[in-house]
Parts: sequence; C-alpha cells; structure tokens
Amino acid sequence: YAQDEAALRHVLGLLRAAGVGTLRQRFAWNELEPAPGDWRWETWDRLLPIVAQENLALIAVLDTTPAWARAEWEAGNPWAPPVKPADYARFVSAFAERYAGYIRAYQVWDQPNIAPHWGAGEVDPAGYVDLLRAASAALRAADPQASVIAGGLAPNTEPGGRNMSDLLYLREI
Repeated sequence: YAQDEAALRHVLGLLRAAGVGTLRQRFAWNELEPAPGDWRWETWDRLLPIVAQENLALIAVLDTTPAWARAEWEAGNPWAPPVKPADYARFVSAFAERYAGYIRAYQVWDQPNIAPHWGAGEVDPAGYVDLLRAASAALRAADPQASVIAGGLAPNTEPGGRNMSDLLYLREI
C-alpha cells in the first residue's frame, strides 16, 4: 500500500491512461479485524477516497478469516473459512456500511474450490453457499446499490477433495 499519496496518484493515473477503469482489490478480514470488534480501517480510510478521486471503480474481494473466527485446527491458515458464516456476514456488513459509495461490487471470498483457500479439509460447495447467502444479505442491506459477486474459482480438473474442478464446483453451488 503506497505510503506516499503523490506516488499513489501517479500509479492510479498511469492505470487510467492505460484504459483501466476498475480495480480489483483484496480486503483481508484477518487484517481488518484481528480481534472481535478491533477494527483496523486506517489504511483504507486514507486510500479509498484517493481511488475515488481518481475516478477508478473498485471491486472489493472480501476474504481470509481472523484466527478467532476459524476452526482451531486451521490456526495457521487465514484462508480457511469462518466457523460461523454469521461472523463473516457481520464483517462484510461493517465493511459495506463504512465504504458504501467507494465500492462498485463485493466479491465474496476467492477460490473457494481449492486448498488452502477453503482450509485444510475438503472443499465444501454447500458451505460456500451458506457463506455467500449470509454475506449477500448483509451486503445488500448495508449497500443496496452495489453488486455482489461469487468468489472467483481456480481453474483445475480435479474431481473433489481438497480441490474441485471449477466446472464441477459451479454445478454444485
């Protein structure tokens, strides 16, 4: 994250000059709320207005799980899903309430069809649907103008287990 506003504006200007109109940016829940209710918004409070002033749209990829919200056996993997989809829904709601107007679309998770992005166990399309359903309702309530996007899938041909073909996964969800 650029510490120098002039450098950031320069890079954003180069992107616009190259024809880029939309940025896809990951916002890591485990960094934004390392402990329940301990919000770390400072970086994004500074950067998002600059991106908006430079007339670039944002797709926010909302992923990772803080240690307090994931299973104990996933302690070392921030990409593991939360134990309770309601915890993630609370996070995305707080994010959308704070940044509504800066975000064009919210992507719920990323690559849930592969390990380690869905933890150390088997991928779980039904579990992802539960997470997507809870997050979508929270996001639409907090920012009715924005779009909600399902997580991007990793292309592969595996039949399931720790990794599942993107096509099979789509069928499952």
